[in-house]
Amino acid sequence: MEEPTATWLDLYDWRQRVARMYRDREAGWRSGEDEAAILARFRAERDALFARHPQSPLSAAAQRSFSGLPYFPHNPALKLEATLEPDSHGEPIAFDNGSEAMLLQPAAHLRFSIEGVAAQLTVYWVAAYGGGLLLPFRDATCPAESYGGGRYLFDTVKGSDFLRLDAGATTPLDEMRQPGYAGGRVIVDFNYAYNPSCAYDIRWVCPLAPRENWLSLPISAGEMRFHDLEGARMKRGNPVSALLDEALGRLTDQMRISKSNPLEVDAAALAKLLSSDGSWPPAPSLAVREATTQPTELLPLLNRRNRRWRKDYMLDSISVASPVPSAPPNDLIHALHLYRSDHPTAPTMIYVHGWGVRRLQMRLNLGLRWLGPLGMNLLLVEQPYHMQRSPERSRYSGEFSIGANLPQTVSTVQQSVWDTQVMISWLLAQGVESVGVAGESLGGLVTALVAQFEPRIAYAIPLMPAVRLDRVFWRSRLSRQVRVGLRQQGLTPQSTAYALRAIMPGRYPLAIDPQRVMLMQGSADRVAFPEYTTRLAQRWGARLELSGHSHTTELFGISTRRRIQKFLSEI
Repeated sequence: MEEPTATWLDLYDWRQRVARMYRDREAGWRSGEDEAAILARFRAERDALFARHPQSPLSAAAQRSFSGLPYFPHNPALKLEATLEPDSHGEPIAFDNGSEAMLLQPAAHLRFSIEGVAAQLTVYWVAAYGGGLLLPFRDATCPAESYGGGRYLFDTVKGSDFLRLDAGATTPLDEMRQPGYAGGRVIVDFNYAYNPSCAYDIRWVCPLAPRENWLSLPISAGEMRFHDLEGARMKRGNPVSALLDEALGRLTDQMRISKSNPLEVDAAALAKLLSSDGSWPPAPSLAVREATTQPTELLPLLNRRNRRWRKDYMLDSISVASPVPSAPPNDLIHALHLYRSDHPTAPTMIYVHGWGVRRLQMRLNLGLRWLGPLGMNLLLVEQPYHMQRSPERSRYSGEFSIGANLPQTVSTVQQSVWDTQVMISWLLAQGVESVGVAGESLGGLVTALVAQFEPRIAYAIPLMPAVRLDRVFWRSRLSRQVRVGLRQQGLTPQSTAYALRAIMPGRYPLAIDPQRVMLMQGSADRVAFPEYTTRLAQRWGARLELSGHSHTTELFGISTRRRIQKFLSEI
């Protein structure tokens, strides 16, 4: 049965109900009601909203199995009197909510003490229409007991609030006689601390606690970590995997700083890109031209585990003219064709690698582990400006493919899509029974775009696809030097997104059945952020497989291989 779609009126109702819960809490406090009873009633109402309301942060599947949120026991010592002091001089923090950038402007400082230890948290004003005060924090219970991204104490946009203890104001009428608010004494109760929506389902994007709001003390009160993220198919991110993504970003930064050529951007090309309508241009001729095939020795490229396939498979090096006019050596498509000696026309996967890859050997061994047991063949394609296609002045593979030069980025991705389509034509001309496409990261983006424009493929598997390159550029640790180049050109997150619209998957319908598309993503990915892959899968109605891996580890996981093999066997 189709799930009902939540409406804006549902959201209005949700916020009204939450605000009423906080008003009832305040009334109970002021009347002297037992605080444990007030908290128990509040939590029961919150659980009921999560279980039944159409605007619940939980997915419909999680709602059906929901049995209540996990909480720390009531801790009366963590209901505190604090001082709220205005701050109008702090530097704003930019936050990308997935559809636009917004600012969190420091608005006040909350000062308090816990067991004699002084502490301070910054309260932010959400600089969007309507606005509101937000207090995110992280403490020493994260991530073992509470959500790793931290929790909220209040978010007045959504109805949660704090209690003001304004001098002389004991009723709402007294407060009305004192216009304005200069801060002062307030009551905050950490027993009501709660998780942001992104703790429950990956489709949500939330501002998390900045480092200045990280407390060294444990706050063993309020909501605990939610363990059931989208059932068994959603795995919580592995902190070690996330650290690997950080290390990848730092190493890449060092490489870019020490080995990068000066940024050269055609100002006229950038202006044209920013004034375009963002449509996908007509494809050039995708006919195969000037193809050459060279038998290549396979054994030296195989790792120990894959040497058992050495008698079953043969390897050719393929060179085909790119359909896009380009200066040598980028004018030739280079590929490795791995095929069964007894069945060279078996179903074949075209695999498109990610940014910065220097050799195809590792992907060849990976693909053989995936496809060998299925009796399938593999074609590995070098992306533009990588490996043999790198210009002579390149300091590293992929330097001139994507980055702060946005016209070059768009043209590179488009060329990669068309190159892939030419290789589809080449395989079909060899009599191959069927052709599918898979790719990782940048190659995952190319795979997703091919799925929109190429009806001849049997399936598409974008792995941790960089479906929003603008978000990769502005949010990822991998891209700090790219951000420097973008700022030098006066570009913002919004103008970057506008310039890259043509290469954003989801703007066009799929050219194949959505059931033949499987997107794969790690929930700990800090390069190609999982929320954008989730939204693309929802927009297409395609299958989405989520794991606890990061961008670095997703590709090599045992579960990744098993899920790919299962998908290929089913279709």
